[in-house]
Amino acid sequence: MTTLWKTVIVCFAGSLPLIFFCADYDELDDPDRKPDPVTLAISEVTDSSVTLHWSRCVDEEFAKYELYYGTNDIVDRNDKLADSLSFDVDTIKTVQPLDDLTRYYFRVIVYNKQGNYSVSNIVDTVTPEDMKGKLRLIAAGTDEENNVKLLWTKALETVDRYSVHADTAGAVDTSDTLVATVYNDTTETLMGLAAGRTWRLRVYGRLESTIVATSNVIEVSIPED
Repeated sequence: MTTLWKTVIVCFAGSLPLIFFCADYDELDDPDRKPDPVTLAISEVTDSSVTLHWSRCVDEEFAKYELYYGTNDIVDRNDKLADSLSFDVDTIKTVQPLDDLTRYYFRVIVYNKQGNYSVSNIVDTVTPEDMKGKLRLIAAGTDEENNVKLLWTKALETVDRYSVHADTAGAVDTSDTLVATVYNDTTETLMGLAAGRTWRLRVYGRLESTIVATSNVIEVSIPED
């Protein structure tokens, strides 16, 4: 912001005061003056994007914001430039596309018209796993009657049913034993699996005849009767 100082001179003509104002221009433009830094924060995180917002720069000599990001914890102008924004009210930006399961670091640099700049704080986050086409089978255990209790995440895609397949050796796929078909739910209790064996289980999300989502494989041991 430009500062203009004024010197006040008071003279008297008879009994009437005459007031004169003289400008001191020494501080009109400081070529080394930096803008105030902004404060950066994270608004939203998905598996492929991060939305950020920051405080507005109110410097009258504002020129632009630059948003940088990278995977190292020191972010500077050598990192990726997400965007350059020339309006001081533009204080929200979504960075995409990003990789899932990756920690990203972000920083905003604000410039004034003299080309000087100030840096914001650094913020970081880890993008979650991309679950499109995936299910996570997250729980399996047996009750006192050796029934197997399953729980899995809901498919992101539209499905009309889930099929649960089991095998006692090797990878589990749709050619293995179908032990349950589940509609409108993401839990199931399996009864009747042979005792004294370790079972490998996998869930598929289906839409008509198409498999649209596949879970991880988990193992559960059924003790001897």
